Amino acid sequence: MKQVSLLTSARRGRRLLGTLAGGGSNSLSDCDAPAAAPVLPAESYVTWDASKPVRLRMGSEHPTSRPPTTVQAMFRSAAERFPDHPALAVRREKTPTVWTKYTYAQYLDNVINTAKAFKCVI
Repeated sequence: MKQVSLLTSARRGRRLLGTLAGGGSNSLSDCDAPAAAPVLPAESYVTWDASKPVRLRMGSEHPTSRPPTTVQAMFRSAAERFPDHPALAVRREKTPTVWTKYTYAQYLDNVINTAKAFKCVI
């Protein structure tokens, strides 16, 4: 099984984050999500149809006063603020006592590489 290459240093991860902010070669500029997601008009708070929007319960106090965002925007924000912190730990079947740890910078690099691969396939 072929594995996606990982960043070897947090310094390279910070450089990658700077490149993403500037739209360099490692960026998915046409796939980047805005910091705040647009709120579509909706009639109901619930739906079973994945293509229909739902109403958001917005209020004047925390947490309902926060603007809507996307998972992608939250992930990029965490990677920018904590590039050296552990984001994910994985235990493989072949070595059940060893945990492989990934920092936010490494995890973001893997996500971008995977997205690029899917973009090329589709």
